[in-house]
Amino acid sequence: MIQLYITVSEQTNEALRRFLAEHGDSDISHFIEKAVQEKIFRSTIQEVHDRNTAFPSEEIELVIDEAVSATRAAHRS
Repeated sequence: MIQLYITVSEQTNEALRRFLAEHGDSDISHFIEKAVQEKIFRSTIQEVHDRNTAFPSEEIELVIDEAVSATRAAHRS
């Protein structure tokens, strides 16, 4: 684990502490870690979506189907 020092507004600090208290949690570090993971995940999804808009959905579905079939075949062996 590493330590990060962050600066937030007093309003954000109070809102976060209130939110955690209302949900029976007090682990700010855990909350921040999950929030960062979610932000990265959502950004990745958006990047993939943006990149794939140039391709017809049928072509994307075909590639996905082929990958799923190949993976299933590999795990059956």
